[in-house]
Amino acid sequence: MSGHAGIINALLERDDLNPNTADQDGRIPLSQAAENGNEGILRMRLERSEVDPHLADRFGQTLGSWAVITEDEEVVKLLLEQSDADADLANGFSQTPPSLAAEDGHEGILRILREWNDANPNMANRFGKTPFAWAVSSGHEEAVRVLLEWNEELT
Repeated sequence: MSGHAGIINALLERDDLNPNTADQDGRIPLSQAAENGNEGILRMRLERSEVDPHLADRFGQTLGSWAVITEDEEVVKLLLEQSDADADLANGFSQTPPSLAAEDGHEGILRILREWNDANPNMANRFGKTPFAWAVSSGHEEAVRVLLEWNEELT
């Protein structure tokens, strides 16, 4: 990011640019930064009050979705640090960050979400599939273990 920081700062200072302007896929620059793990760019953009981190692209993916899909633990932590963070914000396929992490076997992300008290490890998608069901059906044993421990803590 170092070579681009000055350019990004200059663009962010302009009042005539909308940081929520989407490309042809409905993606705002913030979602691309989340997908690519550009933590510094994310930090700069999230500091602007008019940036909406809850916007979804035309495929229904949110910032949290992109961060989990790319297994970027630092970006997930950064997004959770936001005052209006929603660890259960579902994407267009009604999958929450815990579901996406479980489906792909990202146990590190599951542990981060587990530490974040607002995440729900049992929220089902519109078809009734929970993070536990995703982890089991995808064969991710460590993710299953993390989810079982997480559920034990909740009881």
